[in-house]
Amino acid sequence: MKIRINRLFVSISIMLSMPSTALGYNFEPTMAEFQRWPYFCQAMYARTSVAKGNGFWKMVPKSDADKWFKIGDKNGGAWHYCTGLTHLDQGEASLNPHERERKFRGAIADIMFSVTRTDNTSSWMALYMVGLGRAYRGLEQYDEAIKVLSNSITDFPKHLNAYTLLSLVYRDTKNLSAAKDVLIAADKISNGKSAEINYFLGLVAVDLGDLEEARRYADKARKLGYPLKGLHNKIKRHEKERNK
Repeated sequence: MKIRINRLFVSISIMLSMPSTALGYNFEPTMAEFQRWPYFCQAMYARTSVAKGNGFWKMVPKSDADKWFKIGDKNGGAWHYCTGLTHLDQGEASLNPHERERKFRGAIADIMFSVTRTDNTSSWMALYMVGLGRAYRGLEQYDEAIKVLSNSITDFPKHLNAYTLLSLVYRDTKNLSAAKDVLIAADKISNGKSAEINYFLGLVAVDLGDLEEARRYADKARKLGYPLKGLHNKIKRHEKERNK
């Protein structure tokens, strides 16, 4: 895999000069933030001295904590990426523009710490690129988000989260045809078996005004087990508007 580090729009020299404690688990998450993490993040956090002090270490078996810490250590200190996830969630939840920007830029710094220390062929890079894509989208730096996510799709074509996030970026920029093309490619990769991809295809179909196609995707997403009814509700609202 060829991650285009020069396109990730941060100064690598600055990142490499920062001490590991500046970007890792140097904070205390709330219980909600801890529970929102993927399990591997919880496990790696349980190994920290901070977790020893606040009691979170008790929530993960030591054998799991040790296992995931070793894996994370081989992938650029993946706990830095996990910290970035929390900053992404905080940024997306904030209504304060300055706080949002601070959190998203912090997330980029966190994730880039792991990126610059991870082998380019590691599957963890796919996670890191999606995290960066979320941050750039939050900053409304859409061109950079598109480049990062497009590179991720090229290098990790089976990682579907990059496709769905890229489709959202294209929808943000009103490029609906590109959003649909990305999702159709993802649908082929998943052999039509991804409920989420079908759900997102339905959303784009609504945006394009094709309610019949949107309904087909919504029904397929439901049959595949997608739990949310937002797409069906959106279709109904648009149908009511048309019938006025």
